[in-house]
Amino acid sequence: GRKSGYTFTYTPCEKVNGAIRCYTITAVPDQVGTTGDRRFYSDESGEIHYNDWGPADVTSPAIGQGPTN
Repeated sequence: GRKSGYTFTYTPCEKVNGAIRCYTITAVPDQVGTTGDRRFYSDESGEIHYNDWGPADVTSPAIGQGPTN
């Protein structure tokens, strides 16, 4: 879906005994520099990760952490 200048993508993992036990969510600005700058990633852990320069993933810094060097 789309909201506030970002496109959100939800990807569930395979069902186990009829239940979805894991997922990923990404958010990417529709127009980098205009609608947003950062890309975001989250999963079932609830931690939100960001990247200023490319796709965010589980290895990207978490919100509240500084960038990794």
